[in-house]
Amino acid sequence: MKKNISDPIMLCVALLSLLVHKNTLAQNKPHFHSHVHGVSELTIAIEEKSLEIEIKYPAMDVLGFEHKVKTVKDKEIAENVKIILNQHGDLFSFTNSECLLKDKQLDMSSIDNIKNTEHEEHNSEEIKHHEVIASYYYHCQEAPTLSTITINVFDHFSAIHQINTRWLTEEQQGSIILSPTNRVIKLR
Repeated sequence: MKKNISDPIMLCVALLSLLVHKNTLAQNKPHFHSHVHGVSELTIAIEEKSLEIEIKYPAMDVLGFEHKVKTVKDKEIAENVKIILNQHGDLFSFTNSECLLKDKQLDMSSIDNIKNTEHEEHNSEEIKHHEVIASYYYHCQEAPTLSTITINVFDHFSAIHQINTRWLTEEQQGSIILSPTNRVIKLR
């Protein structure tokens, strides 16, 4: 049976979320809230030589709109965002380890113009908040020596002012709030 490399990483991400949430409550630090314009959420898990990065963006911050794709212009904007998010080397840089992209996934389904009539009927009056989720899966030559990850997302999306970040390695866990002037995650 072939082992799915993302299963242990997803378990680590889930555990990280629970541990960071528990520690945040215990230390009375700011909580990570979902879907605040200008604020994205980044989760990093490192296990052995595997590195997974997932970032959730409010659609408004990367697209400039939050509705379903309706016009040709909306579609062009969405395609340009896809191009940017697929250029992972422009978004992240690593220190003390060479990490090669093995897979990536981009979820823009919340803004795709595919009607779900039952959902539309029940929520037609509600304000809909949509997200864009990008996941990157790397194999690192020396994951235990990976010391920093620099997040360059701010260079591409000026509406993002803060990235709430959580990470988990085999040795430790942590969290940091990144900004355009503080974009380095120190893992060691």
